[in-house]
Amino acid sequence: MFLATKIVRAGIAFTLLTTAMFVRDFPWSSSATHSNQERAATFVIRDEITKMQEALRNKGDYRGNIDGVIGLRTRASIRSYQKAENLPITAQVDTQTADGLGVRSE
Repeated sequence: MFLATKIVRAGIAFTLLTTAMFVRDFPWSSSATHSNQERAATFVIRDEITKMQEALRNKGDYRGNIDGVIGLRTRASIRSYQKAENLPITAQVDTQTADGLGVRSE
């Protein structure tokens, strides 16, 4: 009896897990296509941030990891670059800063 109960529970767990794998990718609405667009947009933004970090490193203003994430160290590097180039110090990648670094603005 105990073994039969374990087998039934294992079967139910297996069914739920395999169903969850297929349902996860099921397009529930038309907004599912937007999530693919958001992923693509996130990739483009991360790629631009990586380019910006590389440009800041080449100019000697960035010493952190090139990871495509704007963190505290990246913001400090942007401020340092803006100060060195006599730009308004905003820690944001505005148009002037982006043009100087060769990337798109935030």
